[in-house]
Amino acid sequence: MNPIQEFQEDSRRQKAMLTPLTEAINNLNKSKYFFITIRSKWQSRRKMLTPTFHFKILEDFMEVFNQQSNKLVKNLQRNVDGKPFDIFRYVTLCTLDIILETAMGRSINAQDNENSDYVTAIYEIGRLFMERQTRPWLQIGLIYNLLGKKCMKRLNRYSGRVTEKLHLPIFVK
Repeated sequence: MNPIQEFQEDSRRQKAMLTPLTEAINNLNKSKYFFITIRSKWQSRRKMLTPTFHFKILEDFMEVFNQQSNKLVKNLQRNVDGKPFDIFRYVTLCTLDIILETAMGRSINAQDNENSDYVTAIYEIGRLFMERQTRPWLQIGLIYNLLGKKCMKRLNRYSGRVTEKLHLPIFVK
């Protein structure tokens, strides 16, 4: 092969390798989701949403924060004997109680009943997520989804009961 043919062949290979990239860039430029558009949309939506998440809203939840914090303190006091203990478990249960009561208006009493279906499902989902990060075979969606379905059913069952009682529309099943 002469130098001109080699150059032409190299040019074809480079073009073939760069074609997907250039097509993606062209599509991005043509797309309505171009970065500037996304930013301007986000800014306008943020302006609408900001009043919704004002700190004054937190004042309405102070009673829940105080109740759950008092439970947390009582639970922690049971373990004050000089020996080290896992504080993460207690803080997690308190956080779960606060989030569910403020967001869904229902308490699951996770701090009093850490063996409830909902709490064990939350822990299991967290464990599965961490395992997926360290075990390559769990990167396969089918295997991971099979393991997580049982937990998700428990979580969705509770959420479904809450939305039924509150007469909220269910967007995702």
